[in-house]
Amino acid sequence: VEAIRGTVEFASLGEEIPELSPTSWDDDTYREITQRSTWKALRATALHTLEPSLRLDKDVRLDEIVRRVEPALLVVDKVSAYAARLAIARGIPYVVAGPFLPSNMIYPKVPKGFPAPNSGLGRHMTRAQRLANRLFPLRTAGLLRHPRIVAALLRFVRARRRLGVPARAGRPTAVTDHAHLVLCHTLPGVHYPMPLPDN
Repeated sequence: VEAIRGTVEFASLGEEIPELSPTSWDDDTYREITQRSTWKALRATALHTLEPSLRLDKDVRLDEIVRRVEPALLVVDKVSAYAARLAIARGIPYVVAGPFLPSNMIYPKVPKGFPAPNSGLGRHMTRAQRLANRLFPLRTAGLLRHPRIVAALLRFVRARRRLGVPARAGRPTAVTDHAHLVLCHTLPGVHYPMPLPDN
């Protein structure tokens, strides 16, 4: 930023999406999402946040800004998938950054037998835990059949087509797959060793 000649301006993307901001959650929602059961907490999180994250209000606003500014590069937060979708659609190089472990950033592209992100499982597992680890992604994928999520996905696909966002930009791994660089802002040494993509 210091090297930029001229002015640096702030462009608002509008109000925050309350469902995606923990500070906006009521006590019941917060308790449900932070409960002791890993699976129930993940399910509650998906039901509360997935539908709002598929709304395209931010896509539309960011598209207006991008057309005006014509950026050479975007730096995209991992949870702001709409910015990556737009970068992919418009052919803008981008870097993605997030405060997550590498396995969470690139999931499901993790080695066979690696602990599934959000499962709470360790690298060394009992037979029962290995089975639970194999089933965890299937249970997670099963959430996509929930009526609320199915309806949100259908709305998203229709809106995505109207905006000219290609199907490849809507895939779960698209944010990191198409990034020129992926930055994981996490503590070194807290992650199990695993091969990482070139980016």
